[in-house]
Amino acid sequence: MRVVQWTMTIPAELQQDFVEYFHSTLSPTWAKFGSVDHKILRSEEETGKTIELLFFPADYDVADFFERVKSNKEALEISKSYETRFKATNIKREILEQL
Repeated sequence: MRVVQWTMTIPAELQQDFVEYFHSTLSPTWAKFGSVDHKILRSEEETGKTIELLFFPADYDVADFFERVKSNKEALEISKSYETRFKATNIKREILEQL
C-alpha cells in the first residue's frame, strides 16, 4: 500500500464545508485517478490542522497520479480549491509506503 499524506491548516470557519466537499467531490475525483481509499483526519492538538490520506495499491505510480491530475482541467481546478476555496495554508505532502 502506498499513501499520499497532506497536512494543512484550514480556517475553523471553513472546516465543515471542507469535510462536506471532501465527501461530495474530493473522494470521488481522486478515486477516478486510482485512489482506492481516502480519509480525512483532524488534529486534536493543533487547531485547524487537517490530515488527508489517499491510499493506492503498492505498485501504483504516484508520480503518474500527479501528472494526470495536472493534465485534467477539472481535476486541476479541484486540486487548486484547497488554497482558493478553503484557504489552506502550511500544506505539506509526503508519500508513504507500507512496510
